[in-house]
Amino acid sequence: MNCDICTNAAVEKCYCAGIMCCNDCLENHKLALPKISHFSRKLSISEKPIISDLEISQLGKNSQNKELILSKIEEEIRFVNEATEDYKAKISSIIRNLESQLDIILRQVEEQKEETLEKLNSIVNKIEQIDLNEFNKFVEERMNFVDIDLKVPHLENVWDNVEVEIKYVGPSIGSAKLYHIKQDKLKVYDVSKRKLEVMTIKNMKSKAFSAIVGLPGSVLVSGGSTILGQAVKSVFEIDLNTQELIIRNNMIYERYYHSGIFVDNFVYVFGGMGIGEITSFERYNIITSSWEFMGDLHLSRKLPGVCHHGNKIFIAGGNKDFSIEMVSLDNFYVQSIQLQFPLSQHGCTLASIENGIIIFQNKNICLIGDDDTEQSLMPVEGTLNWWSQSPPVVQDKNIYILRFSDLCVFQFNYATPSLTEICKIESNNK
Repeated sequence: MNCDICTNAAVEKCYCAGIMCCNDCLENHKLALPKISHFSRKLSISEKPIISDLEISQLGKNSQNKELILSKIEEEIRFVNEATEDYKAKISSIIRNLESQLDIILRQVEEQKEETLEKLNSIVNKIEQIDLNEFNKFVEERMNFVDIDLKVPHLENVWDNVEVEIKYVGPSIGSAKLYHIKQDKLKVYDVSKRKLEVMTIKNMKSKAFSAIVGLPGSVLVSGGSTILGQAVKSVFEIDLNTQELIIRNNMIYERYYHSGIFVDNFVYVFGGMGIGEITSFERYNIITSSWEFMGDLHLSRKLPGVCHHGNKIFIAGGNKDFSIEMVSLDNFYVQSIQLQFPLSQHGCTLASIENGIIIFQNKNICLIGDDDTEQSLMPVEGTLNWWSQSPPVVQDKNIYILRFSDLCVFQFNYATPSLTEICKIESNNK
C-alpha cells in the first residue's frame, strides 16, 4: 500500500490519525506538531497549533477526512518553512547590522590611531626642539633645586592632558646681586659682600637700555637700542662662572627702555619702546630657550618698575596715568588699580615685601599695601628717574637698588624707614 503522504510502497499505519505512512513520514508526522508549536513560540507568531490532538483523533475516525488532514499537515509544514525563512532573514539582518557597527568601530579605532600618532609626533617634535646640551647643563647645575612634576590624568584622554612641569624651587635667583652692562663690560655688585666685580665679556657688544635678569649661575640680557636709536630684539646669556657669551633666541618684538623679571622658569619682559610705544609683554622659557607672546597691558610704559608679589606681576610708572597694572600668573588677565597719589611718568622701581609693594618713583617712596591702602614712606631729593636695569634685591628689611641714571647703589630700610647711598660704581659718562 502506498504512503498517503509521500506515495512510497513501504507503509505503516499511523494510529494517531488513521493515515497510512512510511517510516520516514511517520516520524516526521509524529514530530510535526511539537516543532510547529516550538517555532511559533520562538517567533512570537502563534502559540496555538493549527490542528490539536483532539481534532486529529476525531478526523481520523472518518477516512473521508484524510485529504483534509493531509492539507492541514501540508499547510502546517509550509507555515514552518515560511517561519524558518523569516527567522533566517531576521538573523541575517542582525548580522548585517553587527557588521556595519563593527566597520564603524574599526574606522573609529583607525582614526584614534592616526590622531594618537599625530599627538605623539607633536610631542616628539617639541622634545627635539629642546637644546639638550643646555638642558643637561641646567640640570647638572641645579639638580638640588629642581622639582619635576609629571601629571597624567585619566587614560582615555591621556595625550590631551599630559603635562610635564619643571620649576626652579631653590633660593631666590640673583638674590644678592645687582647688574649693569655697557659695551663689553658686565658689572656685578654683590650686596652681601658689598663687593663690585667687573667682567670683560669676549665678543659682547651690548646695546643701551637693555634689561638684565639674573638666572641660576648666569644673567639674561634682552633688547636695547643702537647708537642711532633703533630698537633690537636680540637676546644673549652670560655664564657668570666662565664669563662665556651664549646667543639665545630673539624676542618677538624689538624693545628698549623695558624691564624684566624671573618667575619660576620664565623671564617676563614688559613695556619699553620699539617701533613706537609698546603695550605687549612676552616671556622666555629658560628650558626651551623660546619666547611666547602673553598679552597686552592697558598702557604703554617706558622704563617701568616690575615686581612679583603673590601670584601676580605688578607693573607701574613710565606713563602719565596714575595707575598700577597687575598680571595674573594663572590666566594672564590684566587689571589696573587707580592710585590716589601721582605716579611719575619717569622710570621707577618696584619691590615686593611681606605686606605689599614699595614704589621708588619721582621724589617719593611709597607703599601699596595688600589691602590697597597707600602710604608715603619718605620724600627723596635728587633725580626723578628710579629705573634700574636689573631687578632690586630684598634682604633683611632692606631693598637694594642700582639706579641706572647715576649708577648709584642705594639701601632702603623700610622698617625705619631710611635711605642710604652705599656706593657709585662709575660715572655714567665712562
